[in-house]
Amino acid sequence: MGSVKKKVLFCHTGFSTFVKTDFDLLSENYEVIPYHYKLGNSKMMKIASIFSSFFFALIWVWRVEVVYVWFGGYHGFFPVIFAKLLGKKSIVIVGGYDASYVPSVKYGIFYHSGYLLWCVKRIYNWATWICPVDESLVKSINYYADPTGAGYKTGLLNHLDIDEKKIKVIHLGFDNEDTIELLTDVRKNVILSIAYVNVPETFNEKGFHHVIALAEIMKDTAFWIGTFTPEMMSKFINTVPTNVRLLPADDYSAIKQYYGQAKIIFHPSLTEGFCAVIAEGMLYGCVAVGSNVGGIKRSLGDVGFLIERQEMGEIQNAVQNALKQTNDLSSKSRARAILLYPLSKRKKLIYSIVEAL
Repeated sequence: MGSVKKKVLFCHTGFSTFVKTDFDLLSENYEVIPYHYKLGNSKMMKIASIFSSFFFALIWVWRVEVVYVWFGGYHGFFPVIFAKLLGKKSIVIVGGYDASYVPSVKYGIFYHSGYLLWCVKRIYNWATWICPVDESLVKSINYYADPTGAGYKTGLLNHLDIDEKKIKVIHLGFDNEDTIELLTDVRKNVILSIAYVNVPETFNEKGFHHVIALAEIMKDTAFWIGTFTPEMMSKFINTVPTNVRLLPADDYSAIKQYYGQAKIIFHPSLTEGFCAVIAEGMLYGCVAVGSNVGGIKRSLGDVGFLIERQEMGEIQNAVQNALKQTNDLSSKSRARAILLYPLSKRKKLIYSIVEAL
């Protein structure tokens, strides 16, 4: 007779690729109960989601051994507080916004005040373990986004008085087997920039305004930028140069095709945590160019091109140098991503933190 599987309550706001990856990893070894907190646009929808979260937590937390929350937000408030009250253990995965402070683009949980910040502070205080996906989300300074050059103090420990011993960084992980069929030595002379754009603010947060400015200078080079929801596609489609192709927000299989065809993955974002875009691009054999924020510098190592300032001459120089590279650097980029971020490593660390509770 087999042992009874440990039960995990999995709280999320949507199955993005990396959230779904964690759900699947946990499901291999535990009985996982998903809770999808619906993000509403209207005040009534938001209130309804909060009440729904309360009753779901009330019904389920006492039945599980572990509460696992992706991102600090309203959706984790009641599950984590009930876990605390009932003596259960909780894990909060910190992804980016939920540990950031970037005033120049009005971004980050610590930039905004109000009920959300109040809730998130308490979630971090009550959680058994806090697991950021990158070291920069623990404590760092973002010089790139600050036009004064002084730098913005970002990360949990720059804004909260919490026990550092309960913070454990676990990088994202990737299955390189999924990429093999798309690898090729013949790539289009395309510069690819990827971020999910569903609101106008994301366009500048991810540095897409710099991508457009560069495309206007490098008129003979193709730029693919995406992915855009239909509403955002309509907003930007008529404002970009003719050498820019805006990509729709399709499923992940479509994005994989873009990675497999482009020569350069270009990500001049003003704020990042781990930055899955750079890691995924490298995994698919793209030569990477990125700003010095979050985990981008670590990912690039000596196989990519780092941008230190929001200065168009420096940005253009980095991208043009990347375009000159041979397939040898493409292979080295892939090898580095495989070495640093194997899915097996994240799986092992997640299991260890669940079992250590």
